[in-house]
Amino acid sequence: MDRRSVSEITFGLVLLKKISPDMVPASELAAPFNRALPFIKENRDFDKVELQAKFGLDNIRAAEWAAEEIKSEDAAGWVDMLHQAAVYDDVGRKLERIAKKLQNGENGSGDDLLFLASQLDRKQTDVRSMRDIEIPENIWVPSFYEPIDANIGGYPQAGLIIVGGPAGLGKTTLLLKLLAEAAKNQKHSLFFSLEMPAGMAKARMNAIIPGMRQKDLEFIHVTDRPMRAEEVYTMSMRVASEYPLYCIGVDYASKMLHGQPSVESMSEIYILMGDLSRVSGVPVILLAGLSRGYVGGEPMVNHLWYSGVAEHEASVIILVYNPGLLEVDLGVNTERTLPYYPGQGYLKVGKSRMGTAKGTLGAIRIPWDDKAGRWGNRCVEWHSKLVG
Repeated sequence: MDRRSVSEITFGLVLLKKISPDMVPASELAAPFNRALPFIKENRDFDKVELQAKFGLDNIRAAEWAAEEIKSEDAAGWVDMLHQAAVYDDVGRKLERIAKKLQNGENGSGDDLLFLASQLDRKQTDVRSMRDIEIPENIWVPSFYEPIDANIGGYPQAGLIIVGGPAGLGKTTLLLKLLAEAAKNQKHSLFFSLEMPAGMAKARMNAIIPGMRQKDLEFIHVTDRPMRAEEVYTMSMRVASEYPLYCIGVDYASKMLHGQPSVESMSEIYILMGDLSRVSGVPVILLAGLSRGYVGGEPMVNHLWYSGVAEHEASVIILVYNPGLLEVDLGVNTERTLPYYPGQGYLKVGKSRMGTAKGTLGAIRIPWDDKAGRWGNRCVEWHSKLVG
């Protein structure tokens, strides 16, 4: 299929909100869609009549009609087809110019031909020169929660953040806090409330953050329908095509299982959530429980369910440690790395692939309100000892 036809369909998928405009490079679209796409990116709530007036009624209608029959789950594949068509078109035009030189008796086109052949091969193998790779402007993006931003650096862009810990010690509370802080900064998020009904999650959020404004809550998109990992992946990609998602929260890993937990089933969950963060370009916060080997005290990375795969897929691992909420006999003379403070808990950084803002792994000590069951807004102290 030629570049013009693929451009028409891909642009139509953007118009129908089956894919996000951010997924499509305007430079790869044929005219007039290469000019219309930046307009849409700058005007997310664009007026279709104005769009038609600027770029042609027939062009806009034809694009919508061409994309109508394509399913949302197949839409992302058209971005790859567009890239391929753009490469072929560009190479073809350059070959035409080389052919004319050869017809005129000019020499010296051998290197150019080899370069163009490498361009075609690069598309087919999806291998590029490191020279052509662009470094992201920001490896980290803010979570808008001071303890995480000041000590870790925020969220790794397009990374999987696993938050682990014993049941009932503040993992869901932390996730709801992060979603609320993003919403207060007009950032869209998607929340898979697989652990509790959406109504209970909203009530919990209201208790955690009193005075949440209704206009802020509009930025949190939630579903409490039971789902498997592949369904979470598919729905996330669909929602990401409709809204500029800032983060995705999943509560929690074991609720996406097929039957009993196993190495294979848990590996699939971690791998799919890692793929979701990379493909969507959106940080994914996944809550996870601890294995039966955990008997109390400070959780470690190896206490996570099937920790080997979790550690491999995660960009950051945070372990919730709230000693005031868990009374366990650890035996006589048992060493405790982190001191106990009444009304305070810890977020232990057990892994960070890109380092931390503090330069090392460690633990963030934060106030914990026992009565309200919520984390405080500020870090009390950073414990820089290597933990986890």
